[in-house]
Amino acid sequence: MKSEGGVSMNKSVEFVKNRIINGLTNEMPTDGWTNAEIVNPIKQYMRIPEFTNVLKDNKITVIIKCDQGESKIIVKYNPDSEFDYFTTKSTTHDGTTLFTFEAINEILFRPFQFATMPKSSGINQSNFTEYDYEYIIGDIIIHREFGRKNINGHNWYGETDTIVMPIKFKCVHH
Repeated sequence: MKSEGGVSMNKSVEFVKNRIINGLTNEMPTDGWTNAEIVNPIKQYMRIPEFTNVLKDNKITVIIKCDQGESKIIVKYNPDSEFDYFTTKSTTHDGTTLFTFEAINEILFRPFQFATMPKSSGINQSNFTEYDYEYIIGDIIIHREFGRKNINGHNWYGETDTIVMPIKFKCVHH
């Protein structure tokens, strides 16, 4: 995989690549990952105002309050963590990079919305305020496929981007 800024392959990239090669994913492209783009979400995408106001030491802490109680969500960046799973988003478009940025933003915000966690966690809406959560994210990997695509019902030249972000998930009863 090529890297952004000459960064070598780290555990987040190895984790994603091994899962794809070993067939542990569904509906993911299996070739072309050697040319995937690797981006550091802190350097590239955490410049989003919602993140930069709370980002400290590669870590963001958010308190979620509701009628049932409150929970703390901590999102850290460590590309060399031992990851549990990854979250993905695919988008097919005419090459406009805005669509890629929107997909990246969606997967970056998933931890803050409880929109991603391992099925084995046993967390649901009725008990989520009993825990605090830590998400450790790795580098974002962008796989691009170019060619004829179905875009808004038309067979045009375009691209399909598959964006992958590896995650290590922990929850602590409080």
